[in-house]
Amino acid sequence: MKYQNKLPARSQRHSLLAPLLAIAFCVLMRSASAQTLYDGARDATAKKAADAAGKIATGDLWDKMLRNLDKLSAEDINAFLLDQQVAMRAAVDNMRTWSQVDKDVADAGQTLAEPSFLTAAQSDSQKKKIQEQEAELNSRIAAATKAIDELKKDKSSVPDFLQPIFDNLGDVDSAVQELKGIAGSGTAGTIADRLTDGVSVLKQIQSVFTTADQGLKNVATIRAQLGGFDVDVQQTLLLRLQADEEHLKNRVAIIARRTQEEKELSRILLDYQARRKRITPAASGLVTDSLMEAAARKPEEVFDQAQALYDAVTLVTRGQTPAGLQALRIAEEEERYSIRASAAEARAYEQLLNSGAQRLALFYSGGIKPETVAQLLFNALSLANLGYLTFAK
Repeated sequence: MKYQNKLPARSQRHSLLAPLLAIAFCVLMRSASAQTLYDGARDATAKKAADAAGKIATGDLWDKMLRNLDKLSAEDINAFLLDQQVAMRAAVDNMRTWSQVDKDVADAGQTLAEPSFLTAAQSDSQKKKIQEQEAELNSRIAAATKAIDELKKDKSSVPDFLQPIFDNLGDVDSAVQELKGIAGSGTAGTIADRLTDGVSVLKQIQSVFTTADQGLKNVATIRAQLGGFDVDVQQTLLLRLQADEEHLKNRVAIIARRTQEEKELSRILLDYQARRKRITPAASGLVTDSLMEAAARKPEEVFDQAQALYDAVTLVTRGQTPAGLQALRIAEEEERYSIRASAAEARAYEQLLNSGAQRLALFYSGGIKPETVAQLLFNALSLANLGYLTFAK
């Protein structure tokens, strides 16, 4: 009978202990579910990864590359101009007769598309092309402006520390004014060709801003899926856009610079034509003979002949110089753009990698350690025993 009386007591104890243990286990699991169980090996690995991510930062590597490129660019320009000096000597040696001088100048006039050296049909074609390009230019300016305005509507969707990048974007007014300046001055051929180049650049400006706008909208759409990396992605887009815009504005400046250089050559060409009308040496006569004859009979013609020869040498040796310098500058700008774009992307990836590595390190370093689990379990069992003792009393 005594044995039978003990069974209900043990059953009652178990019936109280079981729910208390269940409660303790739930408390323990809830604590553990918020964090991973601490793993010393993974914690050490995560810390090494964070340290490694911090060490791969490129620092001022890209700035050094740009400085080196500037030095190389200066040397390239010097080498090109030295080559022009050699060409000038060859041109001077070849100018033995006035017929040869006139031919060389006419070739330069064709290169510059000076109206007085073009046929009527060629002049009409150039004028029509200019009208078409001016209309296209205005259309592209409007499209580029609209694309910039659309992008700036997304300004409120990025954090405050990225706002300065926005403030420096979309300033293409100087480039637009340079293209409008091209349309309003220079020879017909020069205007038509440079406007064609400028319209092409404006198309690219419109494209990169439209692409960046869509990219920011895509980030906003999938922000939750990016798991906190949306700011890093936004920064990547804006830094790359900044590099693209700077590159395209530099290309417009190079185009405008060629136009200015060709305009100066056109002035020299007109000066040659005016002086050539005032002097009347035999076309087949030697240049040296005409100068000696002028010195003896018409001293006033000596200066005009000498200046006309100077103009002719300048035109022959420099007629192709603006085009050659533009090609060289564009090639250097493409290299410079490659460095700037690579720097923007590299810095963005560095930030992404560092951010991810730091988060991983914090995740594993903040895990629940085994001794903490044991302490929680001990406390849970103590709570269960306390409840049983209280019931027993």
